[in-house]
Amino acid sequence: MFFTLSAIIWAPLYTWMAVVMLLWGRGKAADEVRTLYLLSPALLACAMGFPAVLVGMPGSALMMLWGILHMNNLDFIMPVFLDNYSVEQSLALVLA
Repeated sequence: MFFTLSAIIWAPLYTWMAVVMLLWGRGKAADEVRTLYLLSPALLACAMGFPAVLVGMPGSALMMLWGILHMNNLDFIMPVFLDNYSVEQSLALVLA
């Protein structure tokens, strides 16, 4: 059930990314296509980030900031940026 729900949510995003890569890659050199392939996580992040911003700007900004800091093992810095920071508040966007 989880994988079905995940597929429903992620299929449009991955499809959009694949279509962009296929259309842009026509007639390009192999090195340019390889560069696009290496930058595809950023393209997918944009595909996921724009709808998140439309759902809620403050929550999506909190989630993005928390994600960047968490990836770099800098969670302890978060209270410096936001006094009333709560991970649950920023993750409420995921539920929306």
